[in-house]
Amino acid sequence: MLVAVLPVPVTYGLAWLGAEIAFRLATGARAAATANLRRVLGPEATRRDLARAVQGAFRTQAYNYVDMFLMPRVSLDALEQRVDIVNGERYRGAHALGKGMVLTTAHHGNFDLLVQVSLAMGIPVTVLMERISPDPLFRFVAGLRGSHGMRLLPVGPKAVRELLRALHRGEVAAVVADRDPQGRGVEVTYFGEKARLPAGPVELAMRTGAPLVPTFGLRLPGRRYRIIVEPPLELETEGPEHELVARNVQKLAAVLERHIRAYPEQLVMFSPIWPDSAATGEGAAASAARAVGIGR
Repeated sequence: MLVAVLPVPVTYGLAWLGAEIAFRLATGARAAATANLRRVLGPEATRRDLARAVQGAFRTQAYNYVDMFLMPRVSLDALEQRVDIVNGERYRGAHALGKGMVLTTAHHGNFDLLVQVSLAMGIPVTVLMERISPDPLFRFVAGLRGSHGMRLLPVGPKAVRELLRALHRGEVAAVVADRDPQGRGVEVTYFGEKARLPAGPVELAMRTGAPLVPTFGLRLPGRRYRIIVEPPLELETEGPEHELVARNVQKLAAVLERHIRAYPEQLVMFSPIWPDSAATGEGAAASAARAVGIGR
């Protein structure tokens, strides 16, 4: 594979070129990203602002792919040297409680980076990963991401049991908080509009007592990264369970919003978050066009 043999600057240059091509040709992904980022940027954003953010998202994702392919070649020590950790003591402190830890984040920046740095700290991680078809591709990607010892679980009935076992062993269970592929999440207000977000991170923390720690990995210039560790989310505990879950997911959504708004061009979400961003009889591109005000 070219990424494995080419100089790193060349691979990033090719990724930039690939992102530019994808931005122009991947109309479905561009439509979904455009509709999503319109909510993030708000009505005051210009069309140029929006297009710049969407283009940045394609570039961020392309660079993430390069990082994934390079993962087996990069030692954890070398990776740590390129990472600035903000409030790293929160991460170690939450893990030191001995209840395991639920690490949650968004499809924002380089989210693979978070778990790799955890491994560098000597803290084992089990990651819930959406299944990719066909199976050989899933195994290939899982092999790249898990090259330093991270354990990956495909989404499915057995995954929850395995995540619970990992937490009971005092390990980290990593679950993203902004995509609900199985449609079992809860409806919350997200960037001012109703959206369905997954309840998994909150439910794991409520069920086990493990701290729920929102953490974000940002790309910086010069192939450097910044990890920002939020305080463990203060979960509400009084009331009917289904209401508690919804209220706690809403609290988590507010944390996600704050970080995504700061770096919207690093939101690498290329599937619809809000219902009216999904493909309808008129197609995803038409839906996105309405969302961004094209054709008024």
